[in-house]
Amino acid sequence: MGKLSATILLALALASCTPHTKSVGQPGEVEVTGNNAKAVETVDRMLTLTFVDGVLQHEHTFDVTMVTGGTSKKTHHGRCVVTVEADPAKYDKTRIRYEIDKWAKPQLAVTITTPSADRLDTDMRRTLGSKFKQRLEAFELAEAIKTLRKAHLPGMEQRVKQVTGHTILIPKDMGAVKEGKHFIWLSNNTATGMRNICVYTFPGTDLGTAYLMDKRDSVMEANIPGEIPGMYMQTVRNYSPYTRTILAGGLHRKEIRGLWYMKGDAMGGPFICHAIADTARSRTLVAEGFVFAPETKKRNIIKQLEAVLYTLK
Repeated sequence: MGKLSATILLALALASCTPHTKSVGQPGEVEVTGNNAKAVETVDRMLTLTFVDGVLQHEHTFDVTMVTGGTSKKTHHGRCVVTVEADPAKYDKTRIRYEIDKWAKPQLAVTITTPSADRLDTDMRRTLGSKFKQRLEAFELAEAIKTLRKAHLPGMEQRVKQVTGHTILIPKDMGAVKEGKHFIWLSNNTATGMRNICVYTFPGTDLGTAYLMDKRDSVMEANIPGEIPGMYMQTVRNYSPYTRTILAGGLHRKEIRGLWYMKGDAMGGPFICHAIADTARSRTLVAEGFVFAPETKKRNIIKQLEAVLYTLK
């Protein structure tokens, strides 16, 4: 590989004193400001052209607000604040600095310094853009997990352990439960914005996408029926799922994001699952979150369920 044209300074330092001010904004909201309008627009364009994977309708990964006049008290309360400074006299390359809870809490404060708007655009396209977006998403994931750890259901978590032999944190409002053979389904059971977690195991350790989707369909058919006979949950097969391998909690996981539907009914929505090869028991462990919320955007709901999956042990 050639020498990188820009560097990224990962200074994830806590502020010298913990701020007591509560940040303003919802997960995924980003304020972008700076001393160069073109550079600010570059960051805005890069973030607003990013969409949530595994959601049928295009939903932006970030909701961006551009703030004029640079960083000031009006931006200090933002949940995620990005400040861009372009100055060829002061900077010879593009650098990115991250600070946690700098002015408020929770907060990610990002400072981007660069010689020029054109240089920033080039560097973001070549090397820095994907890392920058990943860092913003990682911040939101970490905050969602922190929120979950503060309010969860130990009783339901014990039931998951009894059924599957594994532990996972269950959100406070997901008190509805149904058990099957090596299967448990938990839900907030609401008419709108319904959130669900399923945890199940099956023999074998094949993590191939097609195989996992076949097993998913058989498990869901057996355990999540519709209102009348012949209705049951299935995977949308003409929609290519988004897949990747991740390392979390010391475990390699196959992550799949796709769409589900209720066979014989009009219900459907996005799902995200983590599959882990439990080689010690010659079986596969799957934790899945799925959403039914046709009346609203699903980005933040999916992000909340994703945080749950990351607590699987």
